[in-house]
Amino acid sequence: MNIPPLTDDNLLWIFTAMQSQPDDEFYFDRQTLDVFHSSIMGNYFNLKTGEQMYDFNYIDSSRHLRIPHILFVDYRGEYYTHSQGNELMTNLMRGFSDLLIKDRKEFGIDEEEILFNVYASKEMGEYFNENHSPWNKEEYDQYAAIRTATETTIAKRWLNSQ
Repeated sequence: MNIPPLTDDNLLWIFTAMQSQPDDEFYFDRQTLDVFHSSIMGNYFNLKTGEQMYDFNYIDSSRHLRIPHILFVDYRGEYYTHSQGNELMTNLMRGFSDLLIKDRKEFGIDEEEILFNVYASKEMGEYFNENHSPWNKEEYDQYAAIRTATETTIAKRWLNSQ
């Protein structure tokens, strides 16, 4: 089944689902282009609207794709690709990466196992703000553009692999 063209908004919803916790299950609907979450109660909720979408056991493998979690090493690699030539953004990621790896290693998590979930994303924003402040508009715009390009590229790559 072909997937219609997606907007950056659609791709960012997919990426948001990729940042979920290991026990969370998110799906992409190839027909409606919705991203939905499977709850413990067996219901499905639209990630964008919060509305209940389906009842228990609705998953149709020909239509619904389970969205994977994103590993930090993959996020970092794509971020570096999009921040080439921007020394500030590259250095901030390098410093954050070192800190995150050291922190997770204390909990017995190897670098290749670290998820880039919502908590790691929040930690990254905090690290960037603590280590470069204040941001001028040009720097903030560059940061936002790099993150958006990184996240939409990761979502596109996943969809293209399906």
